[in-house]
Amino acid sequence: MLEVIIGMVFIYLLLSLLATTLNELTAAWRGWRGFYMEEALKKILNYAEDPKLFEKFTGSAFFNQLRKHKTLLRVSRAPSYLSSSTFASIFFKVLKNKDQSIQKVEDFIATLPEDSKLREILNQLKEESGEKLEDFKKRVETWYEEVMERACGWYKRHMQVVTLLMGLGIAVFFNADTFKIYEQLSTNPEETLKIVAQASQFIEHYPPSDSIKTSQSADVEAIKAQLNSLVNQDIENAKNPLGLGWENEVVESGSFSYWGMKIMGWLVTALAISLGAPFWFDLLKKMIRMRGSGYLPQRNKSAKV
Repeated sequence: MLEVIIGMVFIYLLLSLLATTLNELTAAWRGWRGFYMEEALKKILNYAEDPKLFEKFTGSAFFNQLRKHKTLLRVSRAPSYLSSSTFASIFFKVLKNKDQSIQKVEDFIATLPEDSKLREILNQLKEESGEKLEDFKKRVETWYEEVMERACGWYKRHMQVVTLLMGLGIAVFFNADTFKIYEQLSTNPEETLKIVAQASQFIEHYPPSDSIKTSQSADVEAIKAQLNSLVNQDIENAKNPLGLGWENEVVESGSFSYWGMKIMGWLVTALAISLGAPFWFDLLKKMIRMRGSGYLPQRNKSAKV
């Protein structure tokens, strides 16, 4: 039974890695990280009340130098990441009027309208940091990082939905029906052992740092190479033992129960994929280790403790 569970976990890991890789490519192509960073900048610079400061910020030479090139259907050309020091440098530059001599914190704040919410926030930050200009700049950088943490949360929630939809697409494309995979593994012990051996080799040769790529600065060509390796090697090797694919599927076109179970199987697979590759990787490592160490012998019930 443990071997069957290892086989299930292994296919969930492979498909989760595929979803993660496709998500990275899609996010890079669409510019989703840049989009959510830009949304956070709008919050910080009070775009809803006065868009001029945001437009001045994003129109600065420094920010434009970091913009990405245009691609089809890209939602944002903003950079994926903007450090707090870079933000502060651009922010204080655009706050400063031409030929204005900045001597103290009030000189920056005074450039904003008196009824501005941003001015109110900066006054609060000034009270927290004190009168020194350097301390105030550091507090502004900390404030920026706090807002960006929330932007990361927006991005992650967005990607959770994308991963679920991506997982469903992968499940249908590979016909990765959880119920069928379980039946295939539980009725073919020899094939199951082959999958377990493949899973052990995968864990041994693919440490998390190499197999689970989630870096914001991930190289697109490296992601494409990882995608090619997953589809043409790892998943291809597991297709026959796991019953993946449509080649040997006997489709019952008019059967409601057949399609009902098939759709349920795809949905279960999609939900498993949405848990993420790190979850399945760690679980698989523990189960491989458990199988290698064997089961602990049962105590004699009559023995005294």
